[in-house]
Amino acid sequence: MLTADDRKVETLLRRAFEASPEAMALVGLEPGGQSRILRVNAALATMKGHPADEVVGGSLVDLADRDDVDGWVDLVDRAMTGPVEPSERRWRRADGTFRWVEVTFSPFSDVLGERRHALVRLLDVTGRRATVEALDEAAHRDPLTGVLNRAGLLRRLGTSDGRRLPVDGRGALLFCDLDGLKEVNDLAGHPAGDAVLRTTAARLTACVRRGDVVARVGGDEFVVVAFGIGGTAVDPLLRRITSGVAEPVRHAGRELRVHVSIGVAALERGVTGLEEALRQADEAMYAAKRQGRTSAVPAVPAE
Repeated sequence: MLTADDRKVETLLRRAFEASPEAMALVGLEPGGQSRILRVNAALATMKGHPADEVVGGSLVDLADRDDVDGWVDLVDRAMTGPVEPSERRWRRADGTFRWVEVTFSPFSDVLGERRHALVRLLDVTGRRATVEALDEAAHRDPLTGVLNRAGLLRRLGTSDGRRLPVDGRGALLFCDLDGLKEVNDLAGHPAGDAVLRTTAARLTACVRRGDVVARVGGDEFVVVAFGIGGTAVDPLLRRITSGVAEPVRHAGRELRVHVSIGVAALERGVTGLEEALRQADEAMYAAKRQGRTSAVPAVPAE
C-alpha cells in the first residue's frame, strides 16, 4: 500500500519525466519490435512532431526511419535480454524528414523480476553526426582538387589494404601522369600549377561516366577507374582524357598547357589488387613516355 510520502515521490517523478528537456518514453518490452509506447514526455512529442497522445499506444519501432527498422527491432530485442550500449539510429519525424538520435535503453524489472519495461531516452545527434561525416569525407579527398585521395580510392573500391578489389565484372584502371606541370610551376609559379591541377581534376571528372572514379594519388598523378569496360572499349575514354587535358588552362592572363601520359591496367573481380594494378599501369605509362606518346599502352593483354 502506498503511503502519502510514496504518492508524493511518485508525483514528483512523473513531473520530472514530463518536464525533462531530454526526449523520453516509457515502453513495454515485447519481442520482434512490438514494444508498445506507454508514455512519452513533451520533449519526445516535440522531437517527433506529433502530439503525445498520437504517439502513445504505438510500437516503438513506428518511430524508426523506414530504412532503419531492422536496427530498431534488434535494439529492442537486445534490451530484453541484457545491457544495451547507446546506439545511433535513424528516426523519422512527422514531416517526413529523418534525424539521427542516440538511443539509450534503461530496462528495469517488475516485482516478479522480469524485464518487461524500459525507459528509453533519445538525444538528437544529427548535427554531431554530420560533422563527423564531413571530417571523414574530408580525410578521403584531396584538399586542392576535391577528388578522392589514395585513402578515398581504397575505400571507394571496397578494399582497406590495396589487395583484392571486389570489382563487379571487369574494369580498367588508368594511371594519368601530367607532362609539363614542373615547367608551369617553374615559369608561372605554384599558384598556376595549382590551377592546372584543379582544372585537370575537373576535366577528368567530366570525362568519366557516373559511378566511375577519379582520384589524385600524387603531385601530378591521377587515377581513373572505369567499371564494366576493357580492351578497346577503353579507347574512347582515353581520347576524351588526352584531348581534354591538352586544352589550355587560362590563369592570370596566361595560357598554360600540359599533356598527359596514361597507362592502363585491367581489373578482375577478386583477383586484381589496387597496388598491383597501379604498378602495372605505372609501367605502362612510362612505356608510353619512352615512345613519346600520350596514348596509353595496355599493361596486360585485353580480354
